[in-house]
Amino acid sequence: MKKLRICIDVDDTIHYLTKAWVKWLNEKYNTTVDYYNIVDWDITQYWPNLTMDQICEALRTPEFWDTVEPMQD
Repeated sequence: MKKLRICIDVDDTIHYLTKAWVKWLNEKYNTTVDYYNIVDWDITQYWPNLTMDQICEALRTPEFWDTVEPMQD
């Protein structure tokens, strides 16, 4: 039997990914980026002193995903 994989798009369509990501980065790197000022999908521009690897670390951390809240309705 072939295994099926279900993929879910969580980039602020059904979950508040950006909100959780900003919170995680601010806590980890002691920064104060405001979630409401994020107006571009290129999130790296809001943390110019961090590497892409540092910024994407949250996405590779299983515990991070427990903090991403679903949108209502």
